[in-house]
Amino acid sequence: TKAEVYMLEKNYPQALQLLFEALALIEKLNLGVDIVSYIHTNIGNIYYQQGDYAQALAQYQKSLKTSIGNKEYLLQTYDGLRKAYLKQKDLGNAIEYQEKYYSLKDSLFNVESQTRTEVMVAEYNLEKQNDKIALLEKDKTLQAARNERTT
Repeated sequence: TKAEVYMLEKNYPQALQLLFEALALIEKLNLGVDIVSYIHTNIGNIYYQQGDYAQALAQYQKSLKTSIGNKEYLLQTYDGLRKAYLKQKDLGNAIEYQEKYYSLKDSLFNVESQTRTEVMVAEYNLEKQNDKIALLEKDKTLQAARNERTT
């Protein structure tokens, strides 16, 4: 998005303006909450980069409330909370969100690994099945040739 480009360029005022405009529009049109979580996390990231950890935390907390089903957004939010609390020397909360971050990250990795394994097993089984079909077709051709010679 354009706001992300501004963030990369460290043009934080422009990025914040676009993100707050997007939030207002989303609320006005009553659109989905996933994108709201994403926007709050990005706003929190900007405040974090600017050293305004209290504002960053406020935005990350708003993101938590709206990150209902998107675990990737939730992971980013936990990471932001972890870093912001650490900067504020609130080690209790920093550790809490670090644990949540790594737990969710491991969970997402395990799901991804399991999916990759299931795909590999399915591909292997398909290849075995195709080899079996090819062998049966070859046997059928050989049997037909034998039958033809005997008649």
